[in-house]
Amino acid sequence: MCTLSLSAQSFAVETENLGLRILPCPKSVSIDGQFNDWDLTGGIFVCGDVETQREQCSAWFHAMYDPHNLYVLVRWIDPTPMNNPGSVKGSNGFNGDCLQFRLITGHGESERVSHWTCWRDADGQDAATVEYGKKFNEGHADLLTSGGTQAFAKNADGRGYVQEIAIPWKMLTRNGSSLSAGDKVQVTVELNFTLTGGGRLTIKDCFKAGVSPDRVFTFMTSGCWGTGTLEASGNVAPSPVRLSDTREFPVTLQNGLHSMD
Repeated sequence: MCTLSLSAQSFAVETENLGLRILPCPKSVSIDGQFNDWDLTGGIFVCGDVETQREQCSAWFHAMYDPHNLYVLVRWIDPTPMNNPGSVKGSNGFNGDCLQFRLITGHGESERVSHWTCWRDADGQDAATVEYGKKFNEGHADLLTSGGTQAFAKNADGRGYVQEIAIPWKMLTRNGSSLSAGDKVQVTVELNFTLTGGGRLTIKDCFKAGVSPDRVFTFMTSGCWGTGTLEASGNVAPSPVRLSDTREFPVTLQNGLHSMD
């Protein structure tokens, strides 16, 4: 998945990425849990403790777009992949392995706030749902019955998994229209991990520059969510991994995957 090599001076701090580059699809994307058809260069690394957890509980988060969909890819690093103990028949997905992310498109009357919860339950059933409104008071929808798709694939070494999602623009914008190059959204990411022995670990990231992030009530404090920019072209220079103490580590691609020194 990735190689991370931090100096001995590194401290136990979380990542704090300031924004996300959403890249144009280089070609047609198949939602199959694979990422050989992805432009990975715009991804951000998310980890709650880079010193001790970067090879245990972390992920690379990516996004792309075309006229039809917003695409999300998460390359999870997780020694117990896809082991959410819940059921799609009534459990809260975020209590175990689960991706949550939040988006705001538009402004004023055209603003659309969406809170996404996407996961696979203990029986192998997929769930991907959205609740609308800053106060979760504008309805909800199911991605998988509304034209969207989701796929999972466990890593060959068993120490992580891939989650891939396609969301139609009609589920993301107030008037159902698609966004295009140059448009911006607000976005924040929440990764949830099932812990051995019970409980969960949750990591929040992607924040707005110059604003103190709220890592507890992130879902309520949209003013600190980061800016996602729909880029006009892909194959960008990878952004450095930024930590909450403002240190940055350069990122390169080796054999198509990320390496941080």
